[in-house]
Amino acid sequence: MTGVLLALTLSIAGLAIISIKDVINTLPIVPTILMFTIDGMIIYLFYKMNVNKEDIAFGILIATILKVFMFAFTKKENK
Repeated sequence: MTGVLLALTLSIAGLAIISIKDVINTLPIVPTILMFTIDGMIIYLFYKMNVNKEDIAFGILIATILKVFMFAFTKKENK
């Protein structure tokens, strides 16, 4: 269950970065660094809450798949 919660939290963070990407449009690397920082803080928070490593790995895997779909659909809508 915590893996699903981690995946949803990371996906919401990715969605927030997508929505503020237009505001921070100076350099394309800035939203990426911001997303990695927020993801790292979320994963560290779950690690400190003594979540199993398998649940963390499952959450990261599912969140990555969800983020790829979100980024692909936003690119398709922008064209």
